[in-house]
Amino acid sequence: MSTLNKKDLSIKEEDKENFKESVIERKNLTNEFKISDIEKHLVTLNKMKKEADATVGVAVATKENIERNHGELLEKLSMEERHTVFMWQEQENMIKEVSPQKDEIDAEIAKHQEYLDVIYEAFGFVKVENDEA
Repeated sequence: MSTLNKKDLSIKEEDKENFKESVIERKNLTNEFKISDIEKHLVTLNKMKKEADATVGVAVATKENIERNHGELLEKLSMEERHTVFMWQEQENMIKEVSPQKDEIDAEIAKHQEYLDVIYEAFGFVKVENDEA
C-alpha cells in the first residue's frame, strides 16, 4: 500500500458544482482520479464484501450441519456417505476460496478509505457519510 501525502495532492480540474467530480492530481505519479471514482469503487468493494460474508456464512453453517448430523457417516464410504462427504467438501472448498478474497477486499477498503481521508483533509472537504461506500 502506497502512502498518500497531502503535500503530493493538487486539484487539476475543479468542479465547483460537485467537488467530488474535481480531478485530483498526485505528484510523482501519473494518476488522475475523482473522489467519486474512489467512492464508486468502495461501493463495489463493499458489495463484494457483503456477498463474500454471506457466502462464507452459508458455507460454514452447511458444513457444521453436515458434521453435526452426519458425523458417523463421514467415517464410512457407502454411496450415500460419499455424497455427504462430497457436500461437506464442497462447502470446505468454498470457505477456503472465499475467505482470502474477503481479506483482500478488507485491505482494499481500508486503503481507499485512507486515501479519501487524506484527500478530504488536504482540501478541507466535508465528508458526508454514504451508506453504500
